Amino acid sequence: MISTIIFDVSEVLFQGLLGFEKVLSARLGQQVPDNLLWEQKEVQEFFRGQRKELPMWQAVIDRYDWNTDPQELHGLVRQYFTPIQGTIDVARELRQAGFMMGIISVHGREWVHFLDTTWTYHEVFDHQSYSFQSGHLKPETGAFMASLAGLNRIKPTGAGNCLFIDDSPVNIDAAKRLGFRAVLFRNAAQLRHELAEKHGLLS
Repeated sequence: MISTIIFDVSEVLFQGLLGFEKVLSARLGQQVPDNLLWEQKEVQEFFRGQRKELPMWQAVIDRYDWNTDPQELHGLVRQYFTPIQGTIDVARELRQAGFMMGIISVHGREWVHFLDTTWTYHEVFDHQSYSFQSGHLKPETGAFMASLAGLNRIKPTGAGNCLFIDDSPVNIDAAKRLGFRAVLFRNAAQLRHELAEKHGLLS
């Protein structure tokens, strides 16, 4: 029986880094390839909690000789982070229905602070497990196990009692291999329909 619902954050609750290269291309006046930022070791170190944001930006700027500075990218990325319409409402309904609520997300400490300060979404979730805390990036097994361990400190639960919601097929497959149930997120309407019709979790 499903007792726990676990959400991803980027591209599920909020617009994340995906597609930010198009914003950079427009600002810099040059083509920045898709997924370039994700491929940078400094960005992955930032996500693992091993590097702060401004030095991360500086390293990438220096590598590609971009005509910008860390403070500008600090502000630009925050303008890009916006809520995905309707998803937080679904999460609130699930919490009100009595489910334990969790987060597993690849994210940076400073970005999460900005998101929760701006939209106070953490109040919906009993436990948050971010990559900067665990040191693990999805689809690594450690990312899922860190979340499960944290949730178990609140209330005993197993992977089979958890429903994981994420926009990445790779992450969904990784969760399923570990025994989690999972829903591939496309939009809030599709999520609501699957939770109601396939899993019977919403009316």
